[in-house]
Amino acid sequence: VEPRPGTALAALLLFAIAPFVVFLGASMMNHITTTAALLAAALALSRATSCSDARTGAAFLVGLALGVAATIRPLDAAAFAIPTAAWLTWRVRMGRSHLVALLASGIGVLIPVSLLLAVNHAQTGDAFTFGYIAMWGRTHELGFHATPWGDVHTPMRGLELVNLYLLRLQTYLYESASPSLLFATAALAAARRVTAFDRWMIACAMLLLAGYFAYFHDGFYLGPRFLLPMVPLLALWSARLPAALTDRGITDAARRTTVIAGCVSLLLGGATLLPLRAQQYRNGMLSLRIDTDAEARRAGVSGAIVLVRESWGAQVMARLWARGVSRSDAEMVYQSADICRLDEVLDRAEARGDSGAAVLRAVAPLRADSAQLVAMRFAIDTSPRVLPGSVMTERCTRRILEDRAGFTLYPPLLLARDTTNTYLRDLHARDSLVIAPDESRPIFLLVKPPEVGAAIRFLPVDPDSMRREWRDGGP
Repeated sequence: VEPRPGTALAALLLFAIAPFVVFLGASMMNHITTTAALLAAALALSRATSCSDARTGAAFLVGLALGVAATIRPLDAAAFAIPTAAWLTWRVRMGRSHLVALLASGIGVLIPVSLLLAVNHAQTGDAFTFGYIAMWGRTHELGFHATPWGDVHTPMRGLELVNLYLLRLQTYLYESASPSLLFATAALAAARRVTAFDRWMIACAMLLLAGYFAYFHDGFYLGPRFLLPMVPLLALWSARLPAALTDRGITDAARRTTVIAGCVSLLLGGATLLPLRAQQYRNGMLSLRIDTDAEARRAGVSGAIVLVRESWGAQVMARLWARGVSRSDAEMVYQSADICRLDEVLDRAEARGDSGAAVLRAVAPLRADSAQLVAMRFAIDTSPRVLPGSVMTERCTRRILEDRAGFTLYPPLLLARDTTNTYLRDLHARDSLVIAPDESRPIFLLVKPPEVGAAIRFLPVDPDSMRREWRDGGP
């Protein structure tokens, strides 16, 4: 869609070397895959609309690529599909062959989306209920309403999030010495005309922003990840600035100065800011990147039961889920109750066999003091709330000391490929429900010391001592 070869090459390079794209592409997030599908749709659309003749095959590929994107990130796909459908529909006025092309694009969308609906039905029992909705309820949907943890997503908050995404993009896109959106913004302002394809790209970008304006979650990970599909547009318009200045009659000297300034900004950022960002990412989120199989082999752990020690707060959350409390309700209870008192009330509810609504009724009185709660700053995990001046019981004190000794995350360990080991979330005396009295396999406790960069440790457990503690010390 860019007739100037030099500008097209510059746009390609800007997209390919953008640190935001490179870092996110090296992660296991699905934004790169979605963006690849959307770029495939854009390529097919450029072919389908390049002349007045209808191109049914290209239109079918447009729909197929958008359908693939919809199976990964439906909101992103919708932001690109709506302008696409409008453009192909507008072309129907040119003859029946364009109607056939429009229908072909619809068939292309339908194929992967049908598979998505079939998977939804198999997993949640309803073709139109996604996994997130099944887990968190309708509070996870788009719109201005209560969020899964109880806060209300308002239009003002949506505007704040969109503004935050764009501000972050200024930094994370190129990690340059100048604002990353400066060249693209200047090129758009200086452009004398935009093509139909440019209007399509801008409409897609605006709809993407509108969609995340209505979404409650702050999608920050390695930068404003929700805006990745906009990066090809930004790269193209950044590369167009020199040509836009020429069209405006700006002198060659000024144009060359602009290009040199942009290259110097990228080089300065690459030499100073980019290494700092790489180091930050290298040292961050280490618990999510543990190679469990390698660590188990190194420790000589095989054919064992491994009790994974999570934080006290994570254990309480898991116990709430086990009693039939929804993710959303559990999150709100966790944030609005003193964790020590919540732990005690949950003990009694478990002893009675309460579940669901009965558990919520039991913990409801604890939430009366929610406005007075403060974060548990004296602990390693500061997410639990405590009532100022309250006295910690002996068991609550013990849980805090256990956290200080080290804990890790349980879900990543479910990715272990070594099937000889069984990884269980450690819930103290409740482990007796899943570990048989005559268990012959060795038992280990897995912890991660709180020091930055510390490796996970497999601590051998004496089964007799473990069971004696369960019996004498309670949960």
